Formats: sequence, C-alpha cells, structure tokens
Amino acid sequence: MCVLTGASTYKWIYVGHEIRASSCVEVKKRQPVATSGQYNVFDSQEKLTQVYCDMDTSEGGWQLIGKASQPDLTKVLSTSSTVTRSGTQGWTNRFGSLLVSEMRVEVTVGSITRAHWFYHLNTPRPLSQLFTLGYGNANHCFEDGISDISYTYDLLAKRQYNQHRCSALQDSCSQLGPRLNSCFTTTGCKPSSSNCFFCCIDGSFSFSGTDALSGQDRNSTAFFGCDDAKCCVCYGIAGDGRNFCSNGCTVQNGGVTSSTGEAYFYIR
Repeated sequence: MCVLTGASTYKWIYVGHEIRASSCVEVKKRQPVATSGQYNVFDSQEKLTQVYCDMDTSEGGWQLIGKASQPDLTKVLSTSSTVTRSGTQGWTNRFGSLLVSEMRVEVTVGSITRAHWFYHLNTPRPLSQLFTLGYGNANHCFEDGISDISYTYDLLAKRQYNQHRCSALQDSCSQLGPRLNSCFTTTGCKPSSSNCFFCCIDGSFSFSGTDALSGQDRNSTAFFGCDDAKCCVCYGIAGDGRNFCSNGCTVQNGGVTSSTGEAYFYIR
C-alpha cells in the first residue's frame, strides 16, 4: 500500500488500483500510515469530492465538516466546496448520509487551541440527523442539541467524562438544530435564527466535566457560540474539568471569554 500525491495535491490511495473510500475513517482503515491532508473520497451522492482528513489526533480518521471563523453560528453558510482549516467558514453539504459515531470540536483563540473535545455517541446516526430534539431523560437534551452522548473526551486534559449526556445547541425559540441538519444536505443553506418567533440569537457547542447537560442557559467547562444574543468563546484552565462558563457568556471559577475565535468541526 502507498499514499501518492498527484499534481492536484489531493491524495489518492492505491492497492494496485484506486480504493473507493467514502470517508476519512475508511481511508485510515485501509491505509493506517496515511498522513493528514486533503483526500479524494466519494460523497453521499457517490460523486468524487475533496475532504480534509486529520490522521493524527486521537488515532486519526477525522473528517473536517465545518469551520466557524467567529462564534455566531447563524452566520455560517453551507457549501459544496471543500472545507479547510485555512479557508473560509462553512458547513459541508456533501455528506449528509454519512454515519457519525463521534463529533470533535477544536476551539482556537489567536491560533492557540483553548478547548478541544469530542462527543462519543451511544448510537451512530447520519450527519443530517446529528442535532436531535431531546426527550428530557438522562441521555437527551430538553432542546435541540447533540444528545444521546455516551461520553465526552477532553483532548487537552486527556480525560473522559462519562456523565456528560447533552450539548444543548439552542433555546427552543431558534430552531437552529433542524436548520443545521438541513444545511448538511442543502447548498447555500444559512442556519439563521432571523425568522424565529422570539428573534433570539442562539447556537453553541459545549461540554461539561461535571454536569450531564451543558450549553444554552447552563454551565459549561468550554463553550463556543451564542447564548441569548451574547456570542463568545469561553474556556478555563486546560485540563481542569470544572465549569468556567455560564449562561449569556458570563464566567465563573476564573473562566475567560473572548468575542473572537475559531472553531473546527470534525466527524468520524
């Protein structure tokens, strides 16, 4: 097996012939020594497209599906172009049917990684169904969010939090979850909350090292997004699982907020 880089700079995998891969996970499984970079894979419509694969972090196989250049997620458009770390912000709309077992969030401020974690789901689900409306039980959010989490892993602390079950994306007024789900399959989709009943600006990714629920109107160890029209990056001491962030981008326990920052979103 070998990884070859052609004139296009995108990597192909060969074992006597081209291997058809539909995700970075498949690339990694078929070529364990594959390096991080852009690869040609087949999307949900069986069309060849380019993706960025992180083959280094936590055993690799991570596929970049989104980038936010600022904390207001309602301004991030969907795109059929390749999402890269150095490119413009956007959500890919090419992999809506790809099953997701884990989602990873890396938050940077001034090019320094301030928070870095991933959610491990109890049951894999298509990317276009990533955000679910909860049922109020132990494994689900009361609002739209990433629910049914088996555990959350803090990559900076190298610590697993088994009690964290939900990252609440938004309050019930914004309906951002269904819009984001549709953005994973629709060109030019904008998950704007401008048509919501209460005209709120919500939408965030978060985790807690102490609580089952994090995010909107709740405490979090790290937070990226908006809560009640307050948008920020919030974080604390790297490796400390206490809650540093609270509702409305307020802080506790010596937490830090910034109005600027970037987030990179991966799945595998």
